[in-house]
Amino acid sequence: MRGFFKHLATHFPTFDKKYHLLAIATILIFSIGFFLSFYRLADIPNGLYPDETAIGYNAYSILQTGKDEYGVSYPLYFRSFDDYKMPVYIYSTTLAIKVFGVNAFAVRFMSALFGWLGIIALYFLIIALSKNKYLALIASLFLTLNPWHVFFSRVGYEVNVATSLLVIGTLFFVIAVNKKNNFFLFFISIVSFILSLYTYNVTRLIAPLLFLTLVWFYYKKITITSKKLLTTLGILFFIGMLPFLITLVSLQSQPGFASQQDALITGKVAKVDILQTRSYFTSLPSIVQKVFFNYWVLVIWQFFSNLISFLSTVFFFTKGPEHPYENIQGFGMFYFFDLPFILLGIYQGIKKRIVYLYPFYIWLFFILIVSGVVVPFLDTYGTKTYEISIPLIIFSAFGFYSFIKMLTHIKNYLLKSGIIIIVLICIAFSYLFYFTSYFVRFPVEQAKEWHAEDQQTVAYIRSNENKYNTIIFDDSSHFLYTYLLFYGQYPPQLHQQQAVYVPDGLVDTVIKDGKYEFRKIDWSKDLAKAGTLIITGKDNVPSNRAPLAVFNYPTRPVVIYYNRNIAQYPTTETAYEIFQSGNE
Repeated sequence: MRGFFKHLATHFPTFDKKYHLLAIATILIFSIGFFLSFYRLADIPNGLYPDETAIGYNAYSILQTGKDEYGVSYPLYFRSFDDYKMPVYIYSTTLAIKVFGVNAFAVRFMSALFGWLGIIALYFLIIALSKNKYLALIASLFLTLNPWHVFFSRVGYEVNVATSLLVIGTLFFVIAVNKKNNFFLFFISIVSFILSLYTYNVTRLIAPLLFLTLVWFYYKKITITSKKLLTTLGILFFIGMLPFLITLVSLQSQPGFASQQDALITGKVAKVDILQTRSYFTSLPSIVQKVFFNYWVLVIWQFFSNLISFLSTVFFFTKGPEHPYENIQGFGMFYFFDLPFILLGIYQGIKKRIVYLYPFYIWLFFILIVSGVVVPFLDTYGTKTYEISIPLIIFSAFGFYSFIKMLTHIKNYLLKSGIIIIVLICIAFSYLFYFTSYFVRFPVEQAKEWHAEDQQTVAYIRSNENKYNTIIFDDSSHFLYTYLLFYGQYPPQLHQQQAVYVPDGLVDTVIKDGKYEFRKIDWSKDLAKAGTLIITGKDNVPSNRAPLAVFNYPTRPVVIYYNRNIAQYPTTETAYEIFQSGNE
């Protein structure tokens, strides 16, 4: 036996201590990423945003009937709120619902899973490109703890899955080239890029561009084997894009699908502003109007205006987007310390001609173009430009790595130690402040924006619905029909048969679904009808009538400054009040 172990020892030498520590660090980072993705996933954010309920219910409807909420069998695009959602996230969520049930965890599962897989993929991508495990560790750690990534990985965002698929596609492409143009790995790469294309609207632009960039960057290494391989890859990618190209033409007449074009600076929304601007200059000479204030000049002006506003440090490093579903309040999409590291990383990459960073400069350029051509609806840059987080994380990691190397050349021990301590304190406090804010403050402070009481409200209504002939959701409650459908697990067959949709501004909404109605309350008439249950908001309640039930948001602290004094007090805001008709 002793001779057997000696034989093993000669063929399997002990690990070098350095690589042993690297392996431990890698496993630790992946474990932290898994924890941050799945810890209390169903509870924080403590509610679902409207698109999550629509995604969840359509997945449930497909699972039950093979049709979406509108009764369309296995659609390529899902109509929702007068928009069209990409299919990958919804179809993949059917699997999660099958396993975990109709709940928030199932809706967010795929986003959390791919958020975690994106961390792993980025680690191996950096190794495949640079052969530098230290840089790979830093990049994966920075992505794991990045506010943008953490927030989007814990919400049912299609763009999070799409972005991870871009990283996975890039990883397998690079590995395929390194493995002497392995066709199977190329095939996995193409599948990842195609799935990304069918996951989120913006990646329909980004995925083909990134794929073509990789082909161009590795053209010589691919064609050194056979030019037929390049042709085959192109054909496979084109076949994958074919359904998208066909439907891009055929669905333009659909109002929801066509409305996506209005998100561009050449769409109707931007055109209204351009026409209004031009109308002020009608008194100017015709030549001035045609040369300086023509349509395309103003479009280009709008492009640079959008681009500059997007590049604002306020968005990236201080406040983030104003949209309540894209960030917790008081934080940017990156930490303060990321800014100098990003700038240093970009500078050092260019100065030292770091070849493996070149694709990420192009990636960054593509997203900047998208930020210029997209109209910033409600400051929704958080979702529309999320893919930019990957190159910025890589540049930040490379900047930090370069910074550490610079420190090694400082001979003064006290100066070196002081710089290290200050930097580590800044980084540690940034992480501590963000994650305590996310898990402690955010669920209470933003409970109203995330419809925290809708699930309990629906549970109460569904448990008592047999007592009533009509159940009315007052317009003042701002209660969306998808919350009733999803939380109440409303039978999809009944919804497809009974639901009455009407256009409401830019969206479609349901005004009637069986005994459920969504409209403005007429208190004198509706309270007089026997067997009626009414759900209303806190600002529209009948006088001298006690509610049947009240649902409140969590109590939160409020601090105000008034008359040169600071006052602090707790406040509890009412979400919904429920009344029933008849005499009390």
